[in-house]
Amino acid sequence: MLKSLWKRDPGLALTGTLLLISSKATKIMVPILYKNIFDHMETLAGGSASAGFISPDFGSAALASIGILVLAHMAARSIAEALQSINDIIFARSMQLVTRDLGTRALRHLLSLDANFYVRSNLGAITRVMERGMRASSAVLSRIFMHLVPQTAELMIVAYIIYAKAGFTMAAGAVLTVLAYAGFTLNTVQRRNKYIRAMNEQDNQATGKILETLSNQDVVTGFNRQDHQVKEYTETLVSYQKAQMGSIRQLSFLNFGQRTIEAIGQGILLLNTCIMVQAGSMSLGELLMVNALLSQLMMPLDHLGSNYMQLSQGLVDGRE
Repeated sequence: MLKSLWKRDPGLALTGTLLLISSKATKIMVPILYKNIFDHMETLAGGSASAGFISPDFGSAALASIGILVLAHMAARSIAEALQSINDIIFARSMQLVTRDLGTRALRHLLSLDANFYVRSNLGAITRVMERGMRASSAVLSRIFMHLVPQTAELMIVAYIIYAKAGFTMAAGAVLTVLAYAGFTLNTVQRRNKYIRAMNEQDNQATGKILETLSNQDVVTGFNRQDHQVKEYTETLVSYQKAQMGSIRQLSFLNFGQRTIEAIGQGILLLNTCIMVQAGSMSLGELLMVNALLSQLMMPLDHLGSNYMQLSQGLVDGRE
């Protein structure tokens, strides 16, 4: 898939990669600019973050400098979102090229097979497999290159910044939270995959049963087999729904576990931050920056589970 994308339009692929890197770098700059605003206010006030409220009685030059920092903060947020939006458009176009290539190659392969293959095969199941395979190719690339890889890089950079500003304990706590979250997600999604595979199998059978029945409607009617065909189709739907309920139960358990791990990890990290402020080892600007980085560190976790599930389901569909 990657070779197909690079071969069709290397410029598009390179542009998307550069935009993705730029958007992540700009996004990380936002909390740092937030810190600079409050540190600058503290410097102008001539006080410390823990000494009390900062006096607002600044001169016009001081207010202008603070205003410039605020505008830079606002611009960084807007630019990060703009870069991400442009990259989404470029990546969607790239996925269209890849999906079209894969669909064309799959159809050419099917047309090259001999007649015995079509006699032995369930055409309804083949069409469903081909449809899911094309959808899976887009899902896999999207989840890997638009979410999992950028999020992993962002988490590493943010963890390093926290380590530089707040010490090893805070950085280790952030990394352990991410690892616990990822490990729980991986384990639960692996259990859910067996239900997804069962759903795909029953879906193939149901589609094939409908096409077989309708294409041989005269034979079914002639031998009075309507009730038998409906019974078999109903049994297939029941099996599909049982697998679907198993998948839903695993998904509910996954959501509960993810939120619990996230809440515990973030609560411990915020408690450590408050202790450092109380001890006077962290300024107001650093406190706000670390808290903003912690929130930024946790935000991708909200999508990690869904991204991994869609990636895993895409791989399951693609294997068919």
